[in-house]
Amino acid sequence: METQQLVPQKKVKKQKPTGLIILIVFIIGAIGFVSYAMASDPSNSEAVTRQKEVVKSFNFDFGNTPSKNIPIVAGDYIAKIYITGVIQKENKTYNQKWLLDTISDLKSDSNNKGIILFIDSPGGSVYESDELYLALSNYQTTHKPVWTYMASLAASGGYYIACGSTYICANRNTLTGSIGVIAGQSMDLTGLMEKYGIKSKTFTAGKNKNMLNYNSPLTEEQEQIMQSIADECYDQFTTIVSFNRDIPIDQVKQIADGRIYTAKQAQKLKLIDKICSFDEAVAEMKAKNNLTDCEVADYKYIPKTSFYDMLTSTLSNITPLSKSPEQTLIELTKSNITYPAYLYEGK
Repeated sequence: METQQLVPQKKVKKQKPTGLIILIVFIIGAIGFVSYAMASDPSNSEAVTRQKEVVKSFNFDFGNTPSKNIPIVAGDYIAKIYITGVIQKENKTYNQKWLLDTISDLKSDSNNKGIILFIDSPGGSVYESDELYLALSNYQTTHKPVWTYMASLAASGGYYIACGSTYICANRNTLTGSIGVIAGQSMDLTGLMEKYGIKSKTFTAGKNKNMLNYNSPLTEEQEQIMQSIADECYDQFTTIVSFNRDIPIDQVKQIADGRIYTAKQAQKLKLIDKICSFDEAVAEMKAKNNLTDCEVADYKYIPKTSFYDMLTSTLSNITPLSKSPEQTLIELTKSNITYPAYLYEGK
């Protein structure tokens, strides 16, 4: 029998994640180089503006407080407030608190003579849409005009907010309307889970506490509960449209079936007032409200970007090698709004 000699193995040192660190440093350096190159050309004024925006938003700060981004304007001005992206508490393009604070500040600013909203949004949450509508209504108690200009999409919650203005203009390619409510979504995965042997149990007190969960079929009573919420939100939406657009409520409900409308269709239905360019909308707003000497100042939400945010964002894009079947099923029930929606989120 041959004897095997045991040789002690050397300890292997753990390698540091130098690759990820080098990648992050490279990306930061590339951004800085491009920004510098753009700013170096004095003839490229648009590039210089973009470079300044990048520098302003790149902030090594571990806080979450967004910049108020209030422009310095000499004399009287009209505030152009951007409402872009999904309407919710906060995301990369939208921040509810920033908007409410901005409108409140403008209301008390004697140099501010009006607001023109620039809306490019598919809609979003019932709560945030109505809260912003009420803030605009409160602003109008100062008798300052509020106008809206619709970009490519101003639908559902985006149109709801537009109803907080006295005059609505739209681009000729705008899609708007979508007056309706999504009060939730039920996805019953119990049959699929049973097929693959996945068992999930939620312990609750109250027979309707687990409704809309992926592991529980929806009962007839639960369908009625969710439908009643949708109907109540719908009545509120259509009443807002009827009151602000001076359209009889019965007529509003005939056109408020959730569909979207082109700018021409919306104008014919009295949902908007005029089809024009943004510059034409501003010129008409100034002429009708005796504001010809006013400048237009941009108010756009720019979130603070910290090094920590950049690092966690990079790490979050690393996909795990494997997921449990149940985790995969849970992710299937999640959805981001990529269509016109006025969404009840249970607040």
